[in-house]
Amino acid sequence: MKKLILIASLCFISTVSFSQNKDWAFGFRVGEPGGINVRRYLTDERAIELNIGTFGAIWGGTHIFNDGEYRNVGLSVNAHYLYLKDIGNSGRFRVHYGYGAQVNKRRFYAYRFTNPDDYENRTSIGASGTAGAEYYLKSTPLSIFADIGAFGELLPKPFYVHIQGGLGARFNF
Repeated sequence: MKKLILIASLCFISTVSFSQNKDWAFGFRVGEPGGINVRRYLTDERAIELNIGTFGAIWGGTHIFNDGEYRNVGLSVNAHYLYLKDIGNSGRFRVHYGYGAQVNKRRFYAYRFTNPDDYENRTSIGASGTAGAEYYLKSTPLSIFADIGAFGELLPKPFYVHIQGGLGARFNF
């Protein structure tokens, strides 16, 4: 009888703990930018999200830009302030949208260089926005998400826009 009560108690505790709101989420994202994804839940309706990873791997690995071209994948860091909204009554499906800033670093191959393999490192800074949806798997701390957005560069080329999007999974704790 004691074992049955212990098992029932553990099942109840684990169910209650999975249904409570989490403070943090950590995962990965495939897309633009792709890499590590960390989210801090501020309230049920607000969060801050940080993405650290690649830029130019999916859309724009090689493209003409100003007086030269990018021919590689670079490093990207972006942060967003997000608004969250539950869809339905289950609490397992949520949409989000938000805004933030992004910094990218890539190799730039300028046409003015005499050697075609010469490059300079370029850093771009700008604003970014995102919107997407997330599904929280039943009885587990895992969630899967998809989003789409844009990066609007301010420096070095004002008003250059790069479409971004991705898919990923997070562990919520």
